[in-house]
Amino acid sequence: MTLTSCNLQKRFEEDDIAFVQVEIEDLFGRRRGIIYDKDYFIENYQKGLPFYLAIFTVYTDLKVGSKITNIPREDGLLHADLDTYLLLPYNTVSLLADFKYIDGTEIPYSPRSICKRQLQKLNRLGYNLRGSFEYEFFIIDPKTNKKAFYTPTISLDLSPQVREILYDIARETKKADLKLEKFHSEEADSMFEFVFKPSSGIQIADNAFRIRNTITDVIAKHGYKCEFVSRKFNQSLSGHLNLSIYDSNNNNAFIEMENETGLSEIGLNWIAGLQKHIPALMCFYTSGKNCFERISKGYLYDDFAFENRDSSFRVKNVDKSNVYIEHRIPGSSSNPYLTLAATLVAAMDGLKNNMKTNLKHRNKISTCFDDAYSEASKDSLFGQEFGSEFLSSYSALRQLEERSGPTKLSKNTFNFNCWSYNQLIPIMVFIFIYIMLNILIG
Repeated sequence: MTLTSCNLQKRFEEDDIAFVQVEIEDLFGRRRGIIYDKDYFIENYQKGLPFYLAIFTVYTDLKVGSKITNIPREDGLLHADLDTYLLLPYNTVSLLADFKYIDGTEIPYSPRSICKRQLQKLNRLGYNLRGSFEYEFFIIDPKTNKKAFYTPTISLDLSPQVREILYDIARETKKADLKLEKFHSEEADSMFEFVFKPSSGIQIADNAFRIRNTITDVIAKHGYKCEFVSRKFNQSLSGHLNLSIYDSNNNNAFIEMENETGLSEIGLNWIAGLQKHIPALMCFYTSGKNCFERISKGYLYDDFAFENRDSSFRVKNVDKSNVYIEHRIPGSSSNPYLTLAATLVAAMDGLKNNMKTNLKHRNKISTCFDDAYSEASKDSLFGQEFGSEFLSSYSALRQLEERSGPTKLSKNTFNFNCWSYNQLIPIMVFIFIYIMLNILIG
């Protein structure tokens, strides 16, 4: 049943709803929102629900960087999307929301709104987007902050406790209609991957947002902690994005059956756009302090290949009737709305300008956020599509987060963010040995 303002009350009664959880995602991909009494929600949701704009300035769980951004300290309005209706425990329903100013205009900082704008532009080109994210994560023991379980690589030899958690996640994602495809243990202890079937349009990012939240909630229910950190325990966690586009006749535009590879010219145009804008894309394919450490361990260039896991853009063409592109750079903690929006900005440039992939020259990928933002600020297309106001505020908050905690830096301090701890340790050991040898010889 399609939900409208006319039948919402009836649906609440049928589902015995007492509370409505209205959710948005902040710039760092974290869940924010308010839980309303269902009667209050019904009375007020059509005109919008007041919510603090400065939520987009929160760069850690406790710190607010409103003084360094252009984001005003005032209320906006949450407009709940009834198409995102999802039943939760405690007689509660979850609804995702779009965030607007009081006068009804779009807020330039809202990741979901930014993503929807780019999807609309793809639709105007005559294409619909289909795809999904796949996520890797760790289950952590909160008492020790270490891996909770021993789990062999992609093995079915799992303990009953691990199986209970994984099947519980599977049941909850299926209950939420998140289109589960498969799940398995990964290449490190207590590391797992869940893969989901493709969705369409904004539901690709909506589902990704809810998948991470569902996994986190289920693991917490079992007394453990879930982490989507892109680099932990010397292991990389990915959030690969699989995409294809369909034309007005519902044909996959990436498929060219007469081509030996199965990939069409349109698919090559898509990849060429990504290659051209890869420096700017790195602003949005990464999130958090250690994402660039993950990049430095694997994806150094903007190369593409057919069925090659070492390439940044992997063309999946084993089944020539279902060709799609796996964007392998995004980490598991990246914001799915911004990741998808940035991918569309770059790829549509390739489509509109019939760009050709360059097999001889490879662009090197930025390995620290300062470099990535510098490239994004110089990319006129990204400045036009995301807006200078968004980019400057996003950059300021990202830099604050990059420098928070044990690696706080002043402006005059050497930028350790461009280095990983694993890179620094051998250098420090060498310096120590050098000094000690000089002392002994002297």
